[in-house]
Formats: sequence, C-alpha cells, structure tokens
Amino acid sequence: MNKTTVRNEARRKKSRKLKRGIATIMVAMSMVFAIPTVSNATTVTTSKYSSSGTYYYYVRQSGSSTELGVMKLSHDSTTVYNTFTASKSLGAVKVYVTYNSDSGYKSNSVSSLSTNASVIASKSISGTYSKTYGYCSVTY
Repeated sequence: MNKTTVRNEARRKKSRKLKRGIATIMVAMSMVFAIPTVSNATTVTTSKYSSSGTYYYYVRQSGSSTELGVMKLSHDSTTVYNTFTASKSLGAVKVYVTYNSDSGYKSNSVSSLSTNASVIASKSISGTYSKTYGYCSVTY
C-alpha cells in the first residue's frame, strides 16, 4: 500500500465514524423533541349514545366549542355502524358500536386521522335489533 491509499482509507474510516455520530445525535434529538408532543395530548371520550334511526353527535375539544369531528350511529338490516369523520387532523381515534346494550362492543381504531377522513366500527346483527349504541374516544 502506498501513502495515498493509506491516507484515503483513514479518511473514509473517520468519515464513517463522524456519520454514525451525527446519526446517533439526530435520533437522540428526535426522541427528546417527541416527548412533549405526546405528553400534551388530550383525549375526549363521549358518553354512550343510542338511536333507533341515524344519529349525529358533534365531538368537541374539552372545554371548548372547537369541533373535532362528527360521530354517526346508523344501521341497515344486517349491520350497525359507528362512523367518526374528522373535522381536523387528529391523533388516535377509536370508535365502538353494538346493537344491544347487553352485548359486547365492537371497536375499530386508527393512530392518526387526517381532515375529512373517517374510521368505521361495524357489528353484524344476530337476533333482535332494537337500537344502535356507540361512543368514541378522540386524542388531539
């Protein structure tokens, strides 16, 4: 090996080490700056609502009139639905639905929801239908 080859190899090793160090610092900084975002998140959980027809409920920020989205309870001859449509970009959203107050709830969730996007929970009706029951939990 000549001097130039040895010098170039030393530069490459130093460059790789520097790049790894920068990558480590970037990961650490992203972890530090992500923590306040999670800790400031607020979750609103609605009451349980029921309807024998179609029911719309406007979900608002806690202590505010700012609308987060609309929850819609509905059904057809075989299935009950709970659809939440976001009015703004949100964090986690989970919707729950059932057709009988004694039966268990079916749920569906997403980790984030963009404006005008929806998340739907559905449950097949077996037996006698009386009402659609549902609620949702929204993190913003």
